[in-house]
Amino acid sequence: FRRQQQRLLFPALSSWNPRSYESLWHTQETLSSSRDVANKIHQQQSGIHMSSPQLRFFSTSNSSSSESEFIIPSSWIRLSKRMSELDICSRREADRLIRNGKVVVDGQVAMLAEKVPPNLGKDQISMIQLSEDDDDSENDEYDARRSSSNMTTTIVMNKPQGYVSGQAEHGHPPAIRLLTRDRLWESNNEDAHDSTTTATSTTAKNGDTLRLPSSWRGFAPAGRLDLHSTGLLVLSCSGIVAKKLIHQDSNVSKEYIVDVEPAHQASKREKQLDPNFELPKPPSTDLTPLLEGGRTLLGSEHKPPLLPCVDAEWMEEGRILRLVLTEGRKHHIRRLCREVLGFHVVKLQRVRIGPIELGDLPEGCWRPVSQKELDGIMR
Repeated sequence: FRRQQQRLLFPALSSWNPRSYESLWHTQETLSSSRDVANKIHQQQSGIHMSSPQLRFFSTSNSSSSESEFIIPSSWIRLSKRMSELDICSRREADRLIRNGKVVVDGQVAMLAEKVPPNLGKDQISMIQLSEDDDDSENDEYDARRSSSNMTTTIVMNKPQGYVSGQAEHGHPPAIRLLTRDRLWESNNEDAHDSTTTATSTTAKNGDTLRLPSSWRGFAPAGRLDLHSTGLLVLSCSGIVAKKLIHQDSNVSKEYIVDVEPAHQASKREKQLDPNFELPKPPSTDLTPLLEGGRTLLGSEHKPPLLPCVDAEWMEEGRILRLVLTEGRKHHIRRLCREVLGFHVVKLQRVRIGPIELGDLPEGCWRPVSQKELDGIMR
């Protein structure tokens, strides 16, 4: 009966084995030892003495009252989530830092999955650096990208047609394959080679020396472009930058140049979504519906109405349109032009995301994002 209970409690163990429990005990002992080492390092760096209480009491530093506000434990949230809300780092980055013993909350090294009050202040969270003797080679590069002020964490690319923004699909290659040394724009290094591994440093157009990562593992698009669209594509390994650009509450504007032509008939997809759908005829050049917003696209009846466009104007009436949006949905502009204006999109190019402009970046080339552009995103 006891063995049956143990199998129910530990379903991952196919058969009961005392050594399995010894392994679980050894793992817990190792985690406790690592936590003790991190606490000792923090004591040496800060010169304070810390105890190891079972219950931690938090003070609400951002509370206006002199007495600490009491918050019931059921309302507490995970420390990684709070760090993300405070724009310290993303949840994934926070979990990695906490697991490595590099996060200190109120003078005590944090533990993985630890919960904190939802009003925990940013000044109550600090970072420590482990000693050089610690074996943390697995995450050295990951942490170096974020700890070094001149390490490239965000790049921009002029994506050509035929490449997908994310992972390869339906035989189409991902845009990240274009991040080769010979495609780095304004590089002074003539030793170019066709490989996804880059040199350790490069000189940007403004003369600053930038460190490039040894691989692009962890970089992901912050705002996608479809297969047939071109222009500015941002790839970053920073969760904070991605959150600022593509979070649903983000108000970063995106500017597009759209070549259009009159649409002749409804597509098969449009007829499937609404058998009674008809394209506006003749096509309308009045952009007032785009500036007013509030429309609902086909197949999006359960979603909120469209937000008004920040700006919309004809660069060449009936042919070239300039749009500035603060939201992005699947095939947003293509569907908007067809269903509201009656135009078919021939070419779509993104030329700006917030303070980052495409400029004269050649098609298929890339460059690191400047510190000035990053500061503009983080505002």
